[in-house]
Amino acid sequence: MTLRVGSSLSGGIGRVLTRNGLVLVVAALAVGLPWTVAFNSLFVHWLGGTGLDADTVATSMPTVALPMSVLAVLGVLLLLVFAWLNVVAVRTFVSGLADGIPREFLTRRIGWVLVNSFVAGILVGLAVFVGTILLIVPGIIAYVALVFAPFFVAVEDENAVTALRESWRLTRGNWIRLFVLLLVLFVVVGLGSAAFNLAVTALAGPANPAGQLVTSAVSYLVSFLTLGVLAEAFTQLRADATSRVDEASP
Repeated sequence: MTLRVGSSLSGGIGRVLTRNGLVLVVAALAVGLPWTVAFNSLFVHWLGGTGLDADTVATSMPTVALPMSVLAVLGVLLLLVFAWLNVVAVRTFVSGLADGIPREFLTRRIGWVLVNSFVAGILVGLAVFVGTILLIVPGIIAYVALVFAPFFVAVEDENAVTALRESWRLTRGNWIRLFVLLLVLFVVVGLGSAAFNLAVTALAGPANPAGQLVTSAVSYLVSFLTLGVLAEAFTQLRADATSRVDEASP
């Protein structure tokens, strides 16, 4: 059975629009927006150290007046929490649970999973970068073929290298359909969020910090919609792989 693009999109969005999905989105906003402010504040601090006009930039970005060391620690902690939320979201979306997140999704081997998620992200990025440098098409294939590596880490607690190998194996034969799915998702969601961001900028003004917070919130929503769609595609392909193994068994 091949990947079904339409049901991946509708089913993935449906996974996000459950009680669990909405709770996770709100949690992501509660973590992501403060991280955006901390990052902006660090950038303004750094810009001031270069001798450039940091005050002009600061007026157009949401920032807070805190010591640079405090901002750095806060930024790292919030980034770790956001990575943890992504793991919980992947586990929840793949499970299909709509109401109530099991405790094990929050805690199961979480240190191991976060480390391997980070390593897997680096390895996927390197593979895509090398493939793009050699020729654009291999870079695209690498991204599509390895897109489920974080899912194998989060859901099955695999190490980074095994997760990459399993993602390659799972997606084989469905690269074109996965590419179409990602393309549709990025075009539709990207155009929609871009139009929304333009409307916010037009209403609030290009240098309004509040407007930038709204556009940041949209980007976090888009990231979780993408996770939901990929979770639906992942469950489709994994169920198909399991059924083929069962049919091959004597």
